[in-house]
Amino acid sequence: MIRHVLLFLLVGWLISLAYFAKEEDSPGRVFRTSALKLLKYTAWTVLLGLALWGLEKLFIYPF
Repeated sequence: MIRHVLLFLLVGWLISLAYFAKEEDSPGRVFRTSALKLLKYTAWTVLLGLALWGLEKLFIYPF
């Protein structure tokens, strides 16, 4: 089960990387720019997930 989740995340990450790569004109900076942008969105997603998890623990299941 966890392998499927990790594979899904990897494929999604690679598709997003290819999508962000088309925004860059210089071939030398394509990977760096797209990877940094994708890393930023990944960090925001993780932070949002942790915030929602914390709110769930705080209000829905307090004990």
